[in-house]
Amino acid sequence: MERKEQILQTALSLFSNYGFHAVPTSRIAKEAGVSEGLVFKHYKDKKGLLLAILHRVEEKMEEMMFPVLQESDPEQVIKKLIDSVYGVDSADYDFWRMSFKVKWDQEFYKPEHTKPVIDKCAWAFKKLGVKNSKLEAEMLFQNLEQIAIAILREGLEPQKRFKKHLLIKYLKDLK
Repeated sequence: MERKEQILQTALSLFSNYGFHAVPTSRIAKEAGVSEGLVFKHYKDKKGLLLAILHRVEEKMEEMMFPVLQESDPEQVIKKLIDSVYGVDSADYDFWRMSFKVKWDQEFYKPEHTKPVIDKCAWAFKKLGVKNSKLEAEMLFQNLEQIAIAILREGLEPQKRFKKHLLIKYLKDLK
């Protein structure tokens, strides 16, 4: 792994586990096995490093949601959205943790990134005849975010029961 990527991966791990403000660049450099100057050479400053990480987080989220947004069958939209939370590779958990951490920071939180997914879900619910389709889409999305947090804290296995319940609730009850 090249040094720039090593710095990025180390910072991602530290930021996602301890928070951006709690981790000095000196610690990132030490754990990445590079000089602090090299961190600044590649990323200008700590915020530049965070922005590079957040760009990757956005790419991962877009990649994860692409199948949902491209789906034309309303039931498959709901299924793929539910499946997406359970299909995240554990190697990407730090990216996922980072996406949740920045939701608390006004400077970096971008709720407009979730809007297309919620809108697609609302469209699917409307097509399936669900009353208050927008509200139902927002509720499903909120539930899935909470499940994602639980997966990060407790692991995937204890959360699988919710997947089965959501699939039954949204796909079987619609028929």
